Amino acid sequence: MSTGTGRGTGAGTAAIGSRRPTTWRNWAGTVASRPAREATPASVDELVAAIRGAREDGLKVKPVGTGHSFTAAAATDGLLVRPDLLTGIRNIDRAAGTVTVEAGTPLKRLNTALAREGLSLTNMGDIMEQTVSGAVSTGTHGTGRDSASIAAQITALELVTADGRVLTCSKDEHPDVFAAARVGLGALGVISAITFSVEPIFFLQAREEPMTFNQVTAEFDQLATENEHFEFYWFPTRATATPNATTAASARPLPRTRSAPS
Repeated sequence: MSTGTGRGTGAGTAAIGSRRPTTWRNWAGTVASRPAREATPASVDELVAAIRGAREDGLKVKPVGTGHSFTAAAATDGLLVRPDLLTGIRNIDRAAGTVTVEAGTPLKRLNTALAREGLSLTNMGDIMEQTVSGAVSTGTHGTGRDSASIAAQITALELVTADGRVLTCSKDEHPDVFAAARVGLGALGVISAITFSVEPIFFLQAREEPMTFNQVTAEFDQLATENEHFEFYWFPTRATATPNATTAASARPLPRTRSAPS
């Protein structure tokens, strides 16, 4: 996210929640950068102050979660924003079937908190270490014949823009920004909170079994039809594959049966 021109990259105004910059690396160790400044805001006001300070000093701003991407999307020589302290659930609206959560909340903590309330996200990827904002911003998808990505479960989001404005975006409010920012790679601003649609909790029963590659391909249409979520791993040197299909089972009756990846 570019904050525009400023007074150069001198000392300027120190960002609230700032810390001494170090070399940043993504989780795979394939991308590294050394930001001029890092900020770990504990509130939206502190995030706004950090972004405005970067604008005054002519620094570009990049948010980063757990760095669970192979790309250089979070690499920067400007201000690196870490949302580690922007965590937790702001609000649960049972009537609307939504939960509003701080951007830095890890998916695994959100899942645990929702489960205590008898709720769940509809779909997610294989990794639970990601922050919610990082997962949606980079297009984390998961599997599913009829299930969409995590970003598609967003009903609203709060975004701090390059000039320090705080925008609440949805299909009814700033709809163009909302449509792009859901998988925005941090280019439109720094997400500070996300509202997801949720549903009653469900539990998953997984089934994995070895099959030959020829058998999987011959039965693929049937396997994909019978399971809402289906995937397989192919091992060419052994001519075998490991299909993964799961069926949902709930502690209490649900109106429909679902499958999902383990």
